[in-house]
Amino acid sequence: MAPIANVVLRGRTFHFRRRVPTGLQPKLRLTEMVRSLGTSDGRTAKLRACQLYVASETIFSTLNATPMLTDAQLARLVQDFYGLILDQENQGRLTRGAIPNDIRERRVAQYETMAAPQAVVFGSLIACP
Repeated sequence: MAPIANVVLRGRTFHFRRRVPTGLQPKLRLTEMVRSLGTSDGRTAKLRACQLYVASETIFSTLNATPMLTDAQLARLVQDFYGLILDQENQGRLTRGAIPNDIRERRVAQYETMAAPQAVVFGSLIACP
């Protein structure tokens, strides 16, 4: 399989990784956006990476077009980016049925771990409930 743009394999799970443009790094307080794609399947990873690329491009263009965003608005943009895959998984649950409890607990722990650094950066704006 050919390499997938903006995707890295960590263990058996693919992750999306994209550098934040230099001019936007101070606003986002990030140098790169990293998100688990929640899959070990290359085709699924490619599809999800394309969706996250478009979502990250939307964030970057919004920040360029609207330079005076409040911290709450900025936090919401970042939350939407990181929630994209989770929202898609929720849609899948409607058609495939519920996720077994053990898998659900592992995913919750994974998402909380991923959200923790952002919660520190943005304070209580995006802290996990």
